[in-house]
Amino acid sequence: MLQLGQMGGYSDSMAITVHAPDAITADHDARVLTEAAARLNSDQARAAVLRLAGALAGTGIILASPDESVSPRVAGEMLGVSRQLVDRMIKDGQLPATTKPGSAHQLVSVEDVRALAARRERGHAAIDDLIGGLLADGAEY
Repeated sequence: MLQLGQMGGYSDSMAITVHAPDAITADHDARVLTEAAARLNSDQARAAVLRLAGALAGTGIILASPDESVSPRVAGEMLGVSRQLVDRMIKDGQLPATTKPGSAHQLVSVEDVRALAARRERGHAAIDDLIGGLLADGAEY
């Protein structure tokens, strides 16, 4: 997570989560950052944000605030899984979601997606350690 807090006269702090892989959204985010940089009072802060914007362009990296909500499709992109799997994780209670008022469309908190990603990573690491231990003990794989 990238923290930009009250930099260069910018009065609001920003916390940004970086995830992938949507090049169109990354280009949009780069344009938004370029426009925001123009409003910064500090030359140093403006230069830093412009470097970030330049690095984003065409990369497929998406910026999202931790307090933002995203669709199951974007949550799937953040997790590297399909939207259908995200829908199943929501249904199974692994990932909390809210429903848009007057709609059946669901929204997932970026913070909840990040927490699930961390749990999944810990689970994958535990499995890798277990397999490594078995192989070290002579098990055939």
